[in-house]
Amino acid sequence: MRGRRPPRDRDGDAAILPFPLQNSLTRPLRAAAAKQGRAEFLSLWAGQGVRLARRQPAAELVARLAKETAEAVERLAPAR
Repeated sequence: MRGRRPPRDRDGDAAILPFPLQNSLTRPLRAAAAKQGRAEFLSLWAGQGVRLARRQPAAELVARLAKETAEAVERLAPAR
C-alpha cells in the first residue's frame, strides 16, 4: 500500500467500492490493524448522521453538550 488515500480514477474522483465489496476486500487489512491497535485502518462507521457532524474543538463540543443537557433536563423537570 503506497499511501492512505483511496485510488483515483481518471476524472480525479475517489474510486470507492460499494459497502459489501469494500468490506470484503479490506478485511485482511482491518484484521491486521486491529491486532496492532491501529484504529486509522479500521472501519469506523459514522452512520446516516455523518453529514450533521461539524469540526470544532473538544472543549467547545463539551460545553455545547453540557448546555443542551441542562436545557433538556429543565424542560423535562416537573413544574414547581
